[in-house]
Amino acid sequence: MCVFSFLCIEEFSLWMIGHGRFSHLYQGEEFVTVSTETIQEKENKMKVTMYGAPICPDCVVAKEQLANKEDVEVTYRDITAETAIMKEFLAYRDHEPCFEPIRKEGKIGIPFFILEDGTKTFDVAEHIEVDETIVRVGQVCSIDGKNC
Repeated sequence: MCVFSFLCIEEFSLWMIGHGRFSHLYQGEEFVTVSTETIQEKENKMKVTMYGAPICPDCVVAKEQLANKEDVEVTYRDITAETAIMKEFLAYRDHEPCFEPIRKEGKIGIPFFILEDGTKTFDVAEHIEVDETIVRVGQVCSIDGKNC
């Protein structure tokens, strides 16, 4: 018995026909066979959106550490890459209660993480097991550069 469902992998719209261990994905006029286990692994990963900048040492370390975690799928949003991403970040910074102490201390508030359940945090180690010797917990860059 075939199961039909809609699936989006890596921003491509695909139709999936399940056949036990393997699935045949239809994209445009091509069929691609992938392991059902690969699809399930992608679906079982914790999704994390990270806002940061390559000029922030804590962001660089956190991004690298999370990228090495096989059970985490990170969407990295570089706030220095595009004005639209900066505005997106500033909307959080200006309106989210968790940023109030950050603003008062003159900090930027990166790295900043949004977990798939909507949890917002500056300390991803509170929610995901990471090697804390690599990810420096509780450090966010200040506007004056003191915590960078």
